[in-house]
Order: sequence, then C-alpha cells, then structure tokens
Amino acid sequence: MVALTIGVIATVTGAFVLNSTSGTAGSSASSTSSSSDATTTVANQGLGIELVLSVSPRQGPQGASFEVNATVWNLLSRPNNVSGVDDYHGVQSNPLCNTGPVTFEVLHGYYTVGNFTAGTVLSIHGVQNMMCIVPTSALSYYVFQPNSDVFAGHLPQDQGMGTQSGTSATTTRSATLRDSLVNVYSNGLANPEPFPAGAYTVVAGDNWGQLAAVHFTVDG
Repeated sequence: MVALTIGVIATVTGAFVLNSTSGTAGSSASSTSSSSDATTTVANQGLGIELVLSVSPRQGPQGASFEVNATVWNLLSRPNNVSGVDDYHGVQSNPLCNTGPVTFEVLHGYYTVGNFTAGTVLSIHGVQNMMCIVPTSALSYYVFQPNSDVFAGHLPQDQGMGTQSGTSATTTRSATLRDSLVNVYSNGLANPEPFPAGAYTVVAGDNWGQLAAVHFTVDG
C-alpha cells in the first residue's frame, strides 16, 4: 500500500465549535472528569471502534487556552476494516481542511448531543495559513491498525492529485483532531476576542454517527 500525502497551503477561515454527554443508537457511552479535564468516550462494539473527546482544563480565566482532542480508536487487537458511512449528524467542520473521519464544533452555552443543533456554532479560527492535505472524511473504507487511531484508505479518484487515471491512490493518516481554543471572532476575522465568561459545549462527531460532548467554563 503506497502512502500519499498532498499538501496545499491555503488561507482559510475555519469554524470549529466544542462537560459531558454522549451517545448514538447501538453504542455505549461513558464520561470521566477531574478538576483539570473532562473526557467522554462512546464505543460501537459492533464496529470495534470508539470516539474519545476531551477538553482541558475544564475551567479557566478569560484568555486561557482550552485544549481539545477528538479521536477515533480501533478497539480490536487486529486490523479493523470499517466501511465509511459519512454520518456526522450535522457537526460542522473546517470547510477546507476536514482531513479525517472525526470533527468537532464549539457552542456558547450548555448543550447535549440531543439538543446541540439548537445552539449557534462559534467561529474560533481567524484568517491563517494552514497546511491542508487531501481530505479523508468520506472514504469508502478505513483500515485501522490494531489498537490504534492510525488508518489507511483509498482516496477518491478526483482527490488523488498527480495520479494517473485508474491508478490506486491510498493514504495513511491518524484519526485524531487536536486544537487549542483561545479566541472567538464574533466581530469579524480581524477582531479576535477572548471567550466571554460562561459555559461552552464541544460536540464531536465521527464518520460512523457517533456523537460526544464535553463542556468547559470561562470564568468572569
């Protein structure tokens, strides 16, 4: 299997939006929290995968950085070939750099996976230069390594840049998305502001319809 990574430098404006709720039909969910962080795990035993979402710290002052981590993990001790279904339940993603089978968004207020669509997604990325690679959010299959977030998959032919027509183009990636939440851009991309005081919800969704939510609080 030949690995393919194609980089594109682009100016983007992203809209990612993220205490603890989770669930999807046919899955089990658990959550843990401490004074420093909060984690929610949703497992699909039938597919042998789980979605893990965390935020740290759970509480901090204005101007603090809140670290978010969303991961799809293979629960099996063998390679796991999982067919893609492209079911993110409407969780928004970066329109240009949705590079993996997991994404998240942040909302002002306290929501659960049952009512997060009633919230307003915050803009947390200003104008920036990013290295984007060919997206893998909607592949037909994902072959995960044993007990790992690393997967391989076949790229859609129109995204296999530089390949001959009919040539197999595969890629190997990590199904983990990390971000640092510092500012919001309520008044335009040129006007970053610290998160206002209050409660916030991070909702993550993966390709297989699993949803998870965690919460953090910005002190006044």
